[in-house]
Amino acid sequence: MRRTPAICLAIGLLSAAVPAMGQEPTASPGGGVEPPAAAKVPSPSKGPSASLMAEAAAARVVTIEKLRALGRPPEKGQEREKAAEARIAALREVFKAREILLVEWDKTTKARQAVEHPDPTPEAELAEQKVARERAKGSLARAGKEKASLLPDLFRTPMSQTTDASLNEMKEAIAAAEDAADTAKKDLDASHAALAKKGSTPLAVAKAERDEIRKQIAALSPRNAEADAALASAGSAEERELVREKLVDLLWEGRVQNERLKEADSRIELETRRAEARQIKIQVERARLDLAKITLEALQSEFRNRVDRHQADEKRASAIASARAEHASDPLERYKGRRNKEIADQRTLCDDLERELNSRQEMTANAEKEKTDKAEGDFKRLKDLVKGGRSSALVAQRLNNSFRRLGGERAAIVRNELARITLQLGRYENDLTAVELDQLNDARGDEALREILLASLPTARKDEAVAAFAEMESKNRDVLEKRRQLLITLEKRAEETRQQVLRRIKILDDQHAFVRTHLFWVRDSQPMGFTTAEQFRREARELAGTVLGIVSAPRSRSHWERVSPEFGLAALGLILLPYGLHRGRRALRRILERERLGQAVSRL
Repeated sequence: MRRTPAICLAIGLLSAAVPAMGQEPTASPGGGVEPPAAAKVPSPSKGPSASLMAEAAAARVVTIEKLRALGRPPEKGQEREKAAEARIAALREVFKAREILLVEWDKTTKARQAVEHPDPTPEAELAEQKVARERAKGSLARAGKEKASLLPDLFRTPMSQTTDASLNEMKEAIAAAEDAADTAKKDLDASHAALAKKGSTPLAVAKAERDEIRKQIAALSPRNAEADAALASAGSAEERELVREKLVDLLWEGRVQNERLKEADSRIELETRRAEARQIKIQVERARLDLAKITLEALQSEFRNRVDRHQADEKRASAIASARAEHASDPLERYKGRRNKEIADQRTLCDDLERELNSRQEMTANAEKEKTDKAEGDFKRLKDLVKGGRSSALVAQRLNNSFRRLGGERAAIVRNELARITLQLGRYENDLTAVELDQLNDARGDEALREILLASLPTARKDEAVAAFAEMESKNRDVLEKRRQLLITLEKRAEETRQQVLRRIKILDDQHAFVRTHLFWVRDSQPMGFTTAEQFRREARELAGTVLGIVSAPRSRSHWERVSPEFGLAALGLILLPYGLHRGRRALRRILERERLGQAVSRL
């Protein structure tokens, strides 16, 4: 086959760099065959050398060329010597394995370079985290002195400029602050969880990987020795060629493992240098969480103050308008005053519902879900413990403890949590029903009043009255719909919480049934053995001695006691009592027979 100059150059580079690929391994002084030098693990260095990289590139080209030279397997109908076909198949497998090793070496080399030259460096990360820590500390110090500095411009406007629209914007800002606090808490929990897991930190993973690589490198020496022995015992040039190619594969496998070992060592060094930055990062995340909580508390406090002030202003304005309307001589003005007062009352109820919706709840769906998941996890672990074939005194004790605990825990949940959330849900449902009925009946209930009012007004003011009616009804519908939506949201939240409580009760019921089913089928002692036989012999001897002592006690007068008067009277009573009962029974029977005879005679 004709080769291109580039392939010839690659073969020349490979032959110069790897003598083992073109020469047979030399005999060692001890009489064995010396393995290729590249199969030995070289000393660690920063990055692969240029000659090694050129050698890998040349080996990749040569391997591809040799695979092409072998040709494809024969199709059906073609004949080839079995020995030649087996040799070609073996060489093809060797070259394919080498091609995979070269690709793996290239990937490992790039990974090692990325680890040895990280962007950013651990020092830069450490400096950045220190700056972030100082900023977080400064922000916390300012927040402790003056919480008003944490408030955005929306919360710094004068109280008199507070409107419904601004309150809605404030609620959105509070929701964003709650999300920020939740995110900061999740980040801090994730960092703590990563440090708590001893075997899952990046440093621990890198050390475990390094130990595994060292085992694989140690396993290469016996394989090299086997290949040397096979090369020494090869009887033909074809066999020696196959063994030499296998030795080249072992050479590159050793280089790959060595490169992986260097990459693992570099990663251990990198993670060690990053340890301090991780600790400072946790401090930064904790400071950010504290700052987010303080900010959220400041926003909520300012929002509550503004809501209270806004409600007070609306109530005052409504009271003034109502007083003016009551003393007004115009019936239309009196109608407007009464309707405005009703709408203001509805808005007050809406504000109370919004405050309840935004305030911290004693029972939340998330908190109850965590309790339910914990109960479900405990039940699952108990079932695994019982069904895992590890029945022992520990299992019996666990079942006994669960049996005693479940009844009281379920009763406490029903008495406290379920009763509270059920009462709350019933209140929301009743209020929602009342609001929906008001929406249906308000238009019909006020229709007669509006007709009477229109009849009492002059013709010139009827258009004004119709416009006032429409405006009042629109405001009333809007406030009723707002209250209805708030009640729906609260009812949905309460229902979700109630479902979690019911789910937890069901899990406890299932666990109670499981414990009752398996409690008497779990042995609470060790299985019978030599210890059990010895215990049975000792207890049988003690039982026999006790029985003999009881039997022989009446024969010895030393155990007798003086008969007391009480004992004598009791013995005499036991003897005379049956005789007295027998005589009394016979006397009663004679009396009954005489009465029966007297009754029979009187009937005749």
